[in-house]
Amino acid sequence: MHMLAFAAAVPTASLLAGTSWSVALDIGAERGSWMPPTWGRSGARATPTVRVSLEEGERVLLRETGYFDRTKWEPEGAYELDGGTLRFWLEHKGIEKDDTILEPGKLYFAAPHFAGTQLLGKKGMLTIRQKKLGFLPFIPTFNEGSFIVGTCRVEAWEPPADDPAAGRIEVE
Repeated sequence: MHMLAFAAAVPTASLLAGTSWSVALDIGAERGSWMPPTWGRSGARATPTVRVSLEEGERVLLRETGYFDRTKWEPEGAYELDGGTLRFWLEHKGIEKDDTILEPGKLYFAAPHFAGTQLLGKKGMLTIRQKKLGFLPFIPTFNEGSFIVGTCRVEAWEPPADDPAAGRIEVE
C-alpha cells in the first residue's frame, strides 16, 4: 500500500508538457568546474537566450533565440524529470565569446522542479559532457564526464498567440 502512494508522488515528465520557458544562459569560467585553466580566463561570458517549449514525448522545441544566435541551435532536444530536477539538452553549433569557447555539441540544462507542480526554480546549471580526465582536462579518457560551463536563469514564458508558425524557428 505504501509503495503505491510513493509511486503516485514521483513526478513524471508529462507534468511539464505544454509549458514554455525563457532560459538566459551565462556561459563562462565557474568555480568548481574541471574545464581547462585557460578556458574563460579573461572573464568573458557568452550570454545567449533561448525560449523553449516542453512537449509530449519528452521533446524540447526551440521556439525563439536572440537574433545573432538563430543559426547556432538545432530545433529540437529532449528533457526528463530526474527527482526534483528538470534536465534537458539542446544541440548547438558552437558558442564563443573571446576565450570562452564551446565546441559544437550538446548543452545540458538542469533546473530545480517543485514536485507536483509546473513550477521551476529560477537558477539552473549548464554542463557539457566530454571524455577528458578531471583535474587534467587536456588528457582525453574513455569515460564521459559532466563539466560545468555556466549557469542559467529560467522564467515561465508565454509564446505569442498570434504567431501562425507557433514559434518554430527556421535554422540554416
